[in-house]
Amino acid sequence: MSKEKLTKARDLMDAGNFREARRTLKGVKDPAAAKLLARIDELDEQPVRASSSVGRDILHVLLIGIIGAALFGGIGYAIALSQGVKLGTAVALNNPPPGSTPRPQPTAAPTATDIPCEAQAWWDASGAAMNQAILDAVNLTIEQRPAAIQAAQANFQTWQAAIAGEQFAPCLAPVQTAVTSAAPSVEAFYAAHLTTTSEQERAQKFLTMMSDLLPLADAVAALNLDLGADAAWVQGVQDFTRGECPAERWFVETMVVRDYQRFFTLLGDVDFQNKPVTEIQATLREMRNLQSAFETDSGAFPECVKPASESYLGGMKEFINTINTLLNGNRAASDAHLQAARTAINSFFSQLAALDSNLADAFRQTGF
Repeated sequence: MSKEKLTKARDLMDAGNFREARRTLKGVKDPAAAKLLARIDELDEQPVRASSSVGRDILHVLLIGIIGAALFGGIGYAIALSQGVKLGTAVALNNPPPGSTPRPQPTAAPTATDIPCEAQAWWDASGAAMNQAILDAVNLTIEQRPAAIQAAQANFQTWQAAIAGEQFAPCLAPVQTAVTSAAPSVEAFYAAHLTTTSEQERAQKFLTMMSDLLPLADAVAALNLDLGADAAWVQGVQDFTRGECPAERWFVETMVVRDYQRFFTLLGDVDFQNKPVTEIQATLREMRNLQSAFETDSGAFPECVKPASESYLGGMKEFINTINTLLNGNRAASDAHLQAARTAINSFFSQLAALDSNLADAFRQTGF
């Protein structure tokens, strides 16, 4: 209802009916209504500022103009007669004879600065399409059927092309620029899901896309509009990088791109029954390298994820100790290390789930 009243009030204001425009906005609780009332007051005051002295000056100028036109018109008439020029020749250039096709007159195309900033109206009309285009990309997974991925990609391309071809008011230009800048990384993310790529490659494309979508989210948020339900992606994109605890970004960068989850893939390859000791020792060395690198990187982790990362590191160390003691024939010590490793990893899952339950589920999909 408030949206209809705002539209009606704008029409009344454009028609100069300020009193009815104010009456229409009465009781509307909306920041846009307050801004529109201020604009109505500003326009309604302008005629009052003209004084009677200005009116007299205008009348004086008009009288001088009329007298001057008559005087110079008479002189022009006399000159025309003396030179044998027929009256009406000049007029005929702009007024073709009956039956002829009028000459088209050029019209000036509106510039961007001539377009009023109706940001809320634009969002109300376009926000849902933007929300769909962005969320389709952000929520893309390799498990989706290729046809579904291609359909989402085509929808994004159509939407992005429409944004690029639209003439925006200056206040919306940052949104248009941000869409254009982010489009290549979104396209690259779709392409990674439609070609043969590794999980690490897709994760890196995702990180790049989320970084490139951040200026777009900021540009939309800076409009200070009533975004409603069509802006869930805005907060999500901002929180991914600048949230109080960017756990999802940490998980993608560390566990997926850096591939520290590979530790448990290696752990599953340790087979004392069917593999020679030399192969087990080689696997153990690789596990130690991963553990050492993770420990080095952990210094730069966000504070909120450090309890989980410390539990993960503890589990890595205890699993390495489990294998090492088994190689040395100390079964009792190996069992103790194995129990400590399980305790540390269970703690890691609990802390990860407290940060984001989806992350714990994603890690379990690695097969651990």
